Order: sequence, then structure tokens, then C-alpha cells
Amino acid sequence: MGSSTFPLFLCSLLLSLSIVALSQPPGVDVYLERICNETTGNYTANSTYEDNLNTIISRFSNLSEISNGFSNLSAGESGPDKVYSIALCRGEMNQPDCSSCLNYTATELKRACPFNKAATAWSEKCLVRYANRDLYGRLENDPNTCKFSAWMASNPGQFNPVLSDLLDNLRKEAAAAGPLRKYAPGSALVGNQDTVYATMQCTPDMDQRNCDTCLTLAQTQLQNCCSGRYGCRVLRPTCVLRFESNNPFYNGSGTTIPQPFPPSSPPGGKGDGTTRTVIIVIASVVGVLILVFISICIFMRRRRNKPFPVKVETPPADGEISGIDSLQFNFDSVLLATDNFSIASKLGQGGFGAVYKGQLPNGREIAVKRLSRESGQGDREFKTEDETQGSTKTIVGTYGYMAPEYVINGQFSVKSDVFSFGVLLLEIISGQKNNCFRHGEDEEYILSFAWKSWKEGTALNLVDPTLADGSRTEIMRCIHIALLCVQENIAARPTIASVALMLNSFSTTLEVPSQPAFFMQSNVESVRSWSSASISNKSNTEVLPLSRNEVSISELSAR
Repeated sequence: MGSSTFPLFLCSLLLSLSIVALSQPPGVDVYLERICNETTGNYTANSTYEDNLNTIISRFSNLSEISNGFSNLSAGESGPDKVYSIALCRGEMNQPDCSSCLNYTATELKRACPFNKAATAWSEKCLVRYANRDLYGRLENDPNTCKFSAWMASNPGQFNPVLSDLLDNLRKEAAAAGPLRKYAPGSALVGNQDTVYATMQCTPDMDQRNCDTCLTLAQTQLQNCCSGRYGCRVLRPTCVLRFESNNPFYNGSGTTIPQPFPPSSPPGGKGDGTTRTVIIVIASVVGVLILVFISICIFMRRRRNKPFPVKVETPPADGEISGIDSLQFNFDSVLLATDNFSIASKLGQGGFGAVYKGQLPNGREIAVKRLSRESGQGDREFKTEDETQGSTKTIVGTYGYMAPEYVINGQFSVKSDVFSFGVLLLEIISGQKNNCFRHGEDEEYILSFAWKSWKEGTALNLVDPTLADGSRTEIMRCIHIALLCVQENIAARPTIASVALMLNSFSTTLEVPSQPAFFMQSNVESVRSWSSASISNKSNTEVLPLSRNEVSISELSAR
């Protein structure tokens, strides 16, 4: 990296970190677990019950309806159309953030559970329940759920006792708290390097005995589903338990549980002197970096108003890209259009830089490619790449991995790669090639067999026998994710970033997959014939010979 490039890199890096930290408004989060109660009946659209439910959701925006992070509301006259609600924010939240969190959670819960009279949701920082019966002051066990990290603690023999002692202390503290807020955060050291952080909280309508009972049940549930895990959430109707390792997810210090045998400092007080020295050095370095950052940003601002290449795509009614114009905008206009290159506006990463979605003042949507200095890409090459994104007249690839929109229409996108990944994941799970999957005496396309097995509840028939000793839960989750990746509807497939999150976090709720692409009841050869016929029917498409995958392990490389 040349000396002229480093200032821009440093400025971009620090700016990106700031954008990530500030990209979401306070109190609003994307984490959501919800359970729709199917046993209490449904309401109809535009009914009195729905009107009462909408009234309660709207009241969450009124700060006077929330007291110390707790809300107990009802709407409607006594009878079958009256709606009751209990809502709770995490103990350290202020009133405005709490109101935003409750409004978001309740809105998402109603959308996720349409027409269910009773439902419960837990988001990152708050809990919302509603039903057609009074909920206040009742200790209830259902519904409940447990979500845990995919990572295991490296030293469970040391980790588990420390966590148990921490939770015991926090349970007693939360249960004994006053009637306004029953919340206890805290942390404890595990060895010399790790720290476990935890919170325990009850709804304030629980008395000390009921709160202690609820949290005790949560601890028991945690031991059954999360023992030795790096993090876990136990979500119950009247209490919530959460812990994370090396992640101080709550604000404030909370209770700190000391180690039984804390390491002693070296004789003569040198330990304190060393600590002070380290603090001084860190503070000095941070101060210098801040000054350098400010200087660089001022310098870069003076240079940023030169013309900036922007790709503008105008999709017609049929969704095909019909024209691409290379326009020039100054940098301030581009910043405004892309919300300062926010993470939410980023569409993807290309070989020459990142691509962002933007909107001009006249309402026209544009795609902006922010070229990296190392790309060496000029105007001609830039426009050429714009013309190759979206569709092609040459179909090349290995049969079985190509997405249907590419095989049939020559269209491709980042979701095409997601489809290929889903096929590859199913191959890994089954230990077989996608184009000649064998189950008993039958030969079948792997997507067809995976989908039929999933629908019939026999998905484990797909699994390679060598994986028999593995976790069935994790294997089933991988099959679930693979089926989401190979859905025929492009919009229904997750992004590759979402796939990575699903694979690394069991706290993420997975959508229900729909029928995959290329699903047919017939055998593999019929699928090949259908695929070839679909390609040959395209009038202006050059079809190069499709290769069959003759190996069971594929090497992946970046495009």
C-alpha cells in the first residue's frame, strides 16, 4: 500500500467504524424471537379486536404510558374483543429508547403473527405480550424458548461454576428489588482472560417469590440447553435471562463477582505502576490518532469535490436492465444520495470497489460504485463492467450448481452465488454429488430429494453416515439453510451475509423454505433434459457445453 493511499485507507476505516456504530437508531434492533399462540383463536381483518390491538401499539409511542420501562395496557370494552398487553424494556434503557423498542417489537410481532389473538415477542432489549385475557400479575411458563451461541466455551469446567455463581447472585438481586424495576446486570472473571456478562430481569408485576421462581426455572432451562455455551438467552413470558462471554451487551457496570483467588500484583507496587504506564501510553496514542484522523479528513474534504463515476440503471416494467448511462456527480451529491455510504445502502462488493444504492433529489434510484484506488479502473473499463452485470448471452458453468435464472435467462446476481452455495452445502451434508444422488436403488437430483425429505420429516435420510455422531440439531439447521439458499424465488434467498449469520448464531430465526428450483418428481436425466431444452429455447443465447461435475469435492475461488 503506497504512502499516498494510506491516509485515504485510514480515513475510510475509521469512518466505516463510526458508520457501523451509528447505523441503527437507539432502541431499535433487528433481533426478534416471536411465538404466535395458535390455541387462543384468531381475529379478522378490520375487526374490533384488531382496532383495539392497533390502539395499544400506538400507545407505546406515548412516553406517559411507560413507567420505569414497564407497561400494562388494555384497550376496548369488557368482552371477547378486549386486548390486554404487558411490555418490558431492559433495565438500563431510558424512556425514549424504550418507547422506540416497544413500538418496533409490537409492530413486528403483529406482522409476524397476523390474526393471532395472543402472541409474544422478545427483541434485543424489550419484551411484548398481548392476549385476549388479563396478563397482569400471573406467573406463566409458556410460551418460552432458549437460543444459544454456536460456540462452546474452551474451558467449561472452569466456566460453568463461575457462570452459575454469577446467575445465583443476580437472581437474588433481581427478585429482591423493589416493585418498580426487577433487574440485575453483572459480570464475573473466568480465569485471567475471559469475562462473562449476564442480566436477569422479571416483569415488575411479579412479587419476590414469583420472580425468584421464574428465574430459577430459567436457570434450569439454561443448564439443559446451553451448558458450556459461549452465550445464551432464555426467554420466558415473565422473566428473561441472558449471558455473553467477553461481550458487555448492557450499559452500566452492574454487579462484579470477584474471582475466588484473584492474581496478586508483583511486590513493591509495580503492578499499579505498569497499569498507569499502559493507560498513559494508550491515551497518548489515541490522542495522536484522533488528531491525525481530523487532519486527514480535512485534507480529503478539500479534494473530494472532483467528478465521481456513478452507474445509473433504469429498469423497465419487465425488470430487465435496458440502459446504462455513465454520469458525473460531485462527491457531495453522491454522499447525499447514498446516506454517506451507509452500511444500509451497500448492495455488494465488486472486484473494483463497493456498490451502493442511492436516490437522487428527483427521486431517481441509482447504483453507485465507489472505486478503490488500487483498482486502476478507468471510465471505459467501468462502463464495460456495468454492461456485464445483470445478464449475459453466454451460458457457461457446471450443471447442478447454476441458478435457474442464469440457466434459463442468462441473468445473474449475488443471489446466484447463494444458490450455488446451497447446492454445495447439501453435497457436503450428504457426501454425494448433486447430479447423481443415490438413496437405496434410486438416483435423483439432490434438490428434489432434499425437499421431499424435508416435507416428509425425514431430512436426516440425506445425511452422510460418517456424520451420524454429529449434532442432529446443527445438521438439520444446515439442511434448513441450504434449502433457503436454493429457493426458486430469487428474492426469497438470503444474502450471503445472512447465511454467515445463520451458520454462526443459533439465535437467528430461520424462515420456512419453499420449493427449490429444478424440483421435479422424475429422475435426474429428465431434469437435465428439461434444463437443456430451456436453454436451447432462448433465441439469442450462446450456449457453451455444460460440464458435469465428476468430483465430489469442489475448489472454490474468488471471481
